[in-house]
Amino acid sequence: MEIVALDVALLVGALAAVRWASKAYTRFAPLSAALVAAATFVLVRDHYDLEDSAFLRTLGLFCAIAAAITAASCLAVRRGRRTSAEYATVAAVLVPVLFGASLAVRYSLCLLTHCDQS
Repeated sequence: MEIVALDVALLVGALAAVRWASKAYTRFAPLSAALVAAATFVLVRDHYDLEDSAFLRTLGLFCAIAAAITAASCLAVRRGRRTSAEYATVAAVLVPVLFGASLAVRYSLCLLTHCDQS
């Protein structure tokens, strides 16, 4: 039952994030960079079966990539350094959050479809 509550919380969070990003064009940069970085991280993690320190190094790398892409895109559209740094931080923090969300969704789908979790 807790996983269903977590899925609802994730859905509400996603809707709030889209609403927040729709207020200004440059707010889509951290969301899109974090989504792409998190999705790529999940694919890399699953392909190489990363665990322990390799997992943490790779997660840190993808957080840095999301932050760099966001900062570069914000500076390219002539946002200030402070705003660029804030959005870059948001993108870097969203990568592990989105990874956790992908695990919750994957687990929920396994519960619904009775898949083998081994």
